[in-house]
Amino acid sequence: MITKFIEPWVLIPGNLIILLACGALVLGRTRRRLRRLGAPSRTVAVVGWGMAVVAALLYLASAGWIADRVVGHWENRVLPAAPAELATADAVVVLGGGVVWRNPSEELLRALDGSGAERPPAALSAEAESRLLYGVRLAKRLELPLVVTGGRVLSAPAVPTEADVAAALARELLGDDWRVLREDASRTTAENAANTAARFDLDRVVLVTSATHMRRAVMAFRAAGLEPVPAPTAYRRDRRPFRAVMLVPDAGSLDDTATVFREFVGTVWYRIVLPAS
Repeated sequence: MITKFIEPWVLIPGNLIILLACGALVLGRTRRRLRRLGAPSRTVAVVGWGMAVVAALLYLASAGWIADRVVGHWENRVLPAAPAELATADAVVVLGGGVVWRNPSEELLRALDGSGAERPPAALSAEAESRLLYGVRLAKRLELPLVVTGGRVLSAPAVPTEADVAAALARELLGDDWRVLREDASRTTAENAANTAARFDLDRVVLVTSATHMRRAVMAFRAAGLEPVPAPTAYRRDRRPFRAVMLVPDAGSLDDTATVFREFVGTVWYRIVLPAS
């Protein structure tokens, strides 16, 4: 159990926090020595305080107990809709979240596929696959068509679109008879919404995306003239009781905090550039 407290300080970002804190202490002692000698010490002081501030900010951003509360607050800005609201929708729309090209797990499935069907060596990212699986489950329970979205984002033409990869997996899970629609030209959340509104005859949609991303997605879909019914998934907040290990920094908590910051910036930007809904 003790390793749970030691390991984070050996790995990033814990080791960086220690290095920055030690550097700040060394520079603090150097500054005092320079002052006793009557030598200039202002630059040393500024650098030392800068390192101390960065170490403190990095700790605050990567400590699990802080990240848990930051993520939880952001995810709760848009709560899941009531079941009665979901039942009135025209379709389930799943937003894309990335493709991994030449994924070894897909290569294995290609080798095991005896049907002779050609499978592109691409897979959805872990978060995108989580969104799709939840969307498939909702579509089955609500008996609604499934819309998968996403084009090529910084990808070569040989790489299939996110919608193509998601549609192939959705049909594998739902069967060929299920109505699966593709929106395969978008590169941003705003384009997801605008293209979905333009291509399909939809008014009210069950919107599936990560909980941290839902607030910005709802804004985009409302701006595009659609009525989104939020069904967030891929929650990051850990709702277990407080544990002492949450006081140590870890990369996962830092990623959670960075994701919330990215979504906050994106939401502010959308408030500026999107038309009022």
